[in-house]
Amino acid sequence: EAPRVEADEFESDAGFHAQQITETVVRIHRLATRRGAFVSFVASGSPAAEAGLETGDVIRRVEGQEIADLGALRAALAGVADRERFLLTAERGEELRLILVRRQTGR
Repeated sequence: EAPRVEADEFESDAGFHAQQITETVVRIHRLATRRGAFVSFVASGSPAAEAGLETGDVIRRVEGQEIADLGALRAALAGVADRERFLLTAERGEELRLILVRRQTGR
């Protein structure tokens, strides 16, 4: 079951939660930057999980649009809401990963 969504969190219809990267998040997860949006939860079997997104990833881009913070992620995902699939660039440790999220059909 998905955890409750906090005020500084965003729940995507692709099956993940992301949160604003605060100093506390940087410290706890040993992140190198506050830029991006921190993936705090990925639902098992969701389009995001199937694509390879993992809890702890930092979303840096959506379809090439840079994600500076949670507000930018919300706006970028709203911009691809009608697409069957969309590309995320996520940082995992020191690696950047391209993650193609395919929405479930027949919603």
